[in-house]
Amino acid sequence: CSNVVNLMDGLDGLASSFSIVICLALGAIAALHDQPLEEATLICLVVAASIAGFLPHNLCPARIFLGDTGSLTIGFLLGALAILANAKTATTMMLAGPVALMSVPLFDTSMAILRRKLTGRSIGTGDRQHLHHRLRDRGLSINQSTGFITGIAALLATFTLASVWWKQDVIAIPAVAAMLLSLILFRVFGREELDLLFHRVFRTSHSLKSNSTRLVEQRILTTSQDVSAQRW
Repeated sequence: CSNVVNLMDGLDGLASSFSIVICLALGAIAALHDQPLEEATLICLVVAASIAGFLPHNLCPARIFLGDTGSLTIGFLLGALAILANAKTATTMMLAGPVALMSVPLFDTSMAILRRKLTGRSIGTGDRQHLHHRLRDRGLSINQSTGFITGIAALLATFTLASVWWKQDVIAIPAVAAMLLSLILFRVFGREELDLLFHRVFRTSHSLKSNSTRLVEQRILTTSQDVSAQRW
């Protein structure tokens, strides 16, 4: 979570806006788990309020930035609060809720690692291929890109809360799958990385097939030579 939020902090107000939504959602989840006004709910509300006080100064054009210190700290808090808020749930829901809430930045980070690995670069190498960069390249302003990603987070938070309310993780998981699939199908994000992956898999399978065919032909040739030698 620390690295995920750090990688998200590429536009004015993006990481802050997203983190507020996640904190409020985690606080609501903790309250739904019979923890109203207990430590999990209160800490979530305090963190959300703290970031909300910072947000007006961080919106475009930003006067103050989170930096690595701010984004890594907020990411750590989100990860810790996700565990704390879901501590009284079953194991499957304890995992499904936080993953659903953080699915978009987790998807972004996973695609960044995949993209850099498949293109022969270090996974720590920066680039302009993150989701917020792709939205900017499509013509969206900084505020529009921030609002788009924050809106997705709010929508997934709604499905996650519904999943917790009815104690059915099948509500959140299909919502996440549909959202990520939509980003790929509409070529918003992830399509290029998956094309790279499929191309690599195709090349690897073709190479393995060629090597297997060559080995079989060599085995047949060797067997034929052995049979001929035995006849002589």
